[in-house]
Amino acid sequence: MTTGEPLSSPTSNPSPDGGAGVESGRVALVTGVNNPLGIGAGIAVALARAGVSVFATYLAQPVDDYGLDPDEAALAVEPGEALYRERNSRSAEQVVARMRAAGGTIEAWEADLADPGVAEKLFDRAEAAFGTVDVLVNNAAYCVRDSFLPVERLEGRSATGEFRVATLTAEGLDRHWLVNARAP
Repeated sequence: MTTGEPLSSPTSNPSPDGGAGVESGRVALVTGVNNPLGIGAGIAVALARAGVSVFATYLAQPVDDYGLDPDEAALAVEPGEALYRERNSRSAEQVVARMRAAGGTIEAWEADLADPGVAEKLFDRAEAAFGTVDVLVNNAAYCVRDSFLPVERLEGRSATGEFRVATLTAEGLDRHWLVNARAP
C-alpha cells in the first residue's frame, strides 16, 4: 500500500469516525435499541453519525415483568438485577438522545415484535417517516435468565418476531435466508 491510498471506499468505511459502512442519505430500520450499551444502540448511533436516517424500535420492559417490585427497583443503588432492570426499562430514551447528539435523523417507536400486527406495521411506519428502507438491522431479541417461562413466550418474542420483520416481502424473505443461512 502506498502513502495516501484509501483503506476503503466511501460506501464501505468501517472506521468509527467515518460511519457504519452505509452511504449518507440512506434509511435504516434498527430493531432492539433498548440498551444504551447494546449492539443495536451502537449500530444505530454509528448509522446516525454516518448521515443515515434511522427508524429504531425498542421494547420498554417493566421491572414487574421479571417478578421485581417496581417501587423497590426504583430505589435500587447496589449493582444487581433490580438496578439493571429498572435502568433498562427506561433506557431507550438515552439511546435516542445519543443518536440525535451524533447529528442523526431519528424516529423511535416502542414495538413488541412478537405481535404479528406490529411487525407488519413496522415497515409502513419507517417508510412513512423516511422513505424506502435500505438497511435492516434485525437486532431485537428477548432474553430471560430463568427457564420457568413458557417456551412459546420466548419463541414469540425472539425468533418469530425477527422472522416476521425480515420476511414481510418476497425480497425480504430472500434476504433473510441469504444472511441467516450462509456466510459470504
